[in-house]
Amino acid sequence: MEDKNKYIEEAKQNARTIASEIHDLSSFEVTSSETFERYKNKSQRILDLFKNLKPILKEDRENLWESFQQISNEHRRKQEERKKNRDNASTRKKEVVIATIRES
Repeated sequence: MEDKNKYIEEAKQNARTIASEIHDLSSFEVTSSETFERYKNKSQRILDLFKNLKPILKEDRENLWESFQQISNEHRRKQEERKKNRDNASTRKKEVVIATIRES
């Protein structure tokens, strides 16, 4: 019985460790290549924890993985939106330059 309690407590502690890392990741605001690199490193650390940190109860692992996926998907969506905005701005600037050249 003591072994089972020890296993459960260790599994819960491991889940708290991963939850803390996921919480940190959720606060990242990727606005530059530097912050993207930190975000990427933090994401990799979380993936490594999922892979190597044992034990974790199945229910905790599934809940944590879901949280991690939601945060990752939201960051990916924001990154794609920023790229689209940059591309649109670049296209508008290019059109202004071309129009200016044609007017010359």
